[in-house]
Order: sequence, then C-alpha cells, then structure tokens
Amino acid sequence: MPEKASAERAHAKGITHDQVRGLLQRLGEMTSAGNPAGMASAFDVPALMMSEQGTLAFSSQAEIAKMFERAVQQYRAQGVVSTKPHIKWIEALSEGIAAVDVQWPGFDRAGTEKSTEASHYILQRAKDGTPRIRVALTRTIGA
Repeated sequence: MPEKASAERAHAKGITHDQVRGLLQRLGEMTSAGNPAGMASAFDVPALMMSEQGTLAFSSQAEIAKMFERAVQQYRAQGVVSTKPHIKWIEALSEGIAAVDVQWPGFDRAGTEKSTEASHYILQRAKDGTPRIRVALTRTIGA
C-alpha cells in the first residue's frame, strides 16, 4: 500500500502520517461545517493556491477565510454539504516539509457523492510544531 510506505518515510523525517491525517480530517470537518475560518486554520501564511484558473497568494488567515467563504457558497449551490479526505500519497521532502496527494469527494445530504476534487499540498511544520498547508494545487482527477 503506497500510503503506508510513504507514511513510514514521512514519520522518519519528522512530519508523521497521523499529523497529516489529522490536519486533513480537520480541514474536511471545517469544510463540511461551512466554517471558513476553521478551513483557513489548516494553512500557514504566506500561502499559495494554484489551479488552471490561476494562482492566488495569501498573506493573512483572513484572506484565506474570505476565499473559503466563496468556496463554501459554491459547494452548497452544487448540493455538496460534506467531504472527507482520501489520502493517496505522502512523501517527506525534508524534516519539516511534506507533499500530499488527496482526493475530496463531495457528498449531498443523502450521502451521495456529487463530485470529487483532487489536491496536491505542500505542508510545512509551523512554529507550534504542527504541519500546515503552504501550497495547494488543484489537480485534474487521473493526472
């Protein structure tokens, strides 16, 4: 299982699989709750978000939260009310930096999957010792 092997490498380098899983689970919970400030707390600044539409640079948690306010509105307009992370891959890049691939299925109120997003994150250990997202890249499923 690639996740397990990658998790062992991540643990040996400092950021543990449990820390990554915990961060992404909290991000999923905050997204499901429609809590933009909670979603923003998964990030450290400065941060970058990249997609086919362009790149956004953030210098404050408030800027990230404002972006997530719009994202929550879009999710709700599509009927998506919850999500949870499906971690596909983790690699330690150094003691305090890791790369993660994750899929985010979006579920409606009945629990039916409506959509799936794929993301690639670069995490960096924050001053408090916990990993946070510094770079978020939206990926095409299957790419």
